[in-house]
Amino acid sequence: MKKYDFCDTKSEEEIIREEFDKVFSTFDYDNSGNLDTEEVANCLSLMCGGSINHKIYAAFTLFDDNNSMTLSFDELNKFIKSVFQIFDGLRKNNSSLDGGEVWNKIDIKKLTLAATDKCFHDMKLVKGKGEVNYTQFMSWMTG
Repeated sequence: MKKYDFCDTKSEEEIIREEFDKVFSTFDYDNSGNLDTEEVANCLSLMCGGSINHKIYAAFTLFDDNNSMTLSFDELNKFIKSVFQIFDGLRKNNSSLDGGEVWNKIDIKKLTLAATDKCFHDMKLVKGKGEVNYTQFMSWMTG
């Protein structure tokens, strides 16, 4: 089966292809034409069903490289970066989510590092030594 075999007409196939390309480009952050593991994980965590807490938990565990049930500074930084990348990708592909000129001037790498630093600082954790678990992270997010 080809990916567009369910279409009845060429125009339906073209519409589906265009929409698929929009979704793909939303998650292809580096514009490589391929989705790496991180990009696929972000896509799955956003596109699959479940509550927002379930999605955050799924994404949280995906970035737990050593299966410690905690995130190191670097793991948390990757996790937060993925959240900003998802928003940025969705914003670029949906004009109703446009954050205006302010968002266009934001450096996502700097924003990610600042958010990760703030999380560790607020929890009195030291970069390179401390780790944050899911409950602590959710408490920080909602607090």
